[in-house]
Amino acid sequence: LFLIHWFKMISGKSGKTMVTRKEHHHNFIEMHFFLSGYCKYDFNGKIITVSKNQYLMISELENHKVIDISDDFTKLSVGFELKTESNNYNFSFLHSDFNDEIIKFIDYTINESTNPNAFSDDLIRNKLFEILLNILYQNAERPKKTNNRIPDEDIRLEKAKKFISDNISNSLTCKDIAQYCYLSERQLNRIFLKYEEMTAVKYIHMKKLQTAKELLINTDISLKEISERSG
Repeated sequence: LFLIHWFKMISGKSGKTMVTRKEHHHNFIEMHFFLSGYCKYDFNGKIITVSKNQYLMISELENHKVIDISDDFTKLSVGFELKTESNNYNFSFLHSDFNDEIIKFIDYTINESTNPNAFSDDLIRNKLFEILLNILYQNAERPKKTNNRIPDEDIRLEKAKKFISDNISNSLTCKDIAQYCYLSERQLNRIFLKYEEMTAVKYIHMKKLQTAKELLINTDISLKEISERSG
């Protein structure tokens, strides 16, 4: 299911010699997690700058080349394949900020690589697989729905709203929802502002008040219980 072609940390002036500046492609997916510095990629004339705490995933057979890279760059690079019956993703490249799960994975990988034991490689591999699979899942093609105002690529909004609804009695934070959806808090708020015209936190407060109001009108339970059920 999951085949790794390479998994390595590249950095500094010596690492720049390992970067391919000629146009090329691979028969597998590339993933670059940037820990410092920046790198500019050229995708058939479209220039993408990847900076600290951002990732770039490049699809197989996608022509690209590096046109500039800083001396202080550090990146964790992975070349991999997913052996599935149907690869339901369709992208040239994916470029985004790290979310909390990716940051935890990077920290974990560095710590395990510094102090490895017999299980370190397998643990890192499993965590890497989960991160990569979730990024691909979030960007997978889905059947189009009629009369749906939310584009397919923002199905994450529906996922976030369902999570809020299912956990309305809990003390929810923007960070909780972002982690569940494998987004950064900034990405999550950008989606809510685009479609709901409010931040994720304001949406949570609105839903809690709405739940409390409905319980107050439609039930005979005590105010204490209403407070508990609406969080």
